[in-house]
Amino acid sequence: MPNLHLFFSALGNRWWALMSCAVFTFIGVYAAATSKGGTWVFWASFVAAIVMLMVASFLVWRDEHEKLISEQTKLAKPDIRCEIREVFIDRIASESTVRLSDSFVTLALRLENHSPVPTTIETVAAVVHADGFTVTGRFLPLQLGHQTEKEVFPGDFRPYHELPIDTIITRTEPLSYGHHQDCWAHFFVEGLPPRDYKNAEVGLTLKDGLGESHECSKTLDFQLDKMKHS
Repeated sequence: MPNLHLFFSALGNRWWALMSCAVFTFIGVYAAATSKGGTWVFWASFVAAIVMLMVASFLVWRDEHEKLISEQTKLAKPDIRCEIREVFIDRIASESTVRLSDSFVTLALRLENHSPVPTTIETVAAVVHADGFTVTGRFLPLQLGHQTEKEVFPGDFRPYHELPIDTIITRTEPLSYGHHQDCWAHFFVEGLPPRDYKNAEVGLTLKDGLGESHECSKTLDFQLDKMKHS
């Protein structure tokens, strides 16, 4: 059994190193100082040798355990869990017109990494199924001066500049193990008219910094012109 041979070889090396420590010197000095007999020295040395054997066994296990954890970490992949919590839809406005066939869609997300391997989110893609429409979203970093349309008075829609909202989905700060992050993903969606949608489905694909893809989807209502602003 080659594995057993390797274990006893490693154990013997560790045990021999421990047997060379100052414990047995201390036993001899103590026995001489207190006039202990040979029998006491024998049993004290025997107990010390057993204790050293147990310590050596632990050290061999620890070394192999650390190697295993190191290899598992190298082979491990991020495990990003995504929860789509809310969806908001907004009109797109230029200086003089409102685009009635396209919209901005913003997802309120909660991300959590269930792997000890930290990573960032590099790319985000969205697919929306709503009232017979099946459209894809183009991810947009949220910027100052992003212009949308609001109903100032009933029937009176005017363009305005949107303020930044909370935290954009991470591209610079790694998602660490066991800590969730609440954030937003902002999309330009061509072919989806800006209005309320009931029981619409949105699917999200996240690609992390190691190139791994993570998917989630949810069916919920799209809320027109109710996006949270700071």
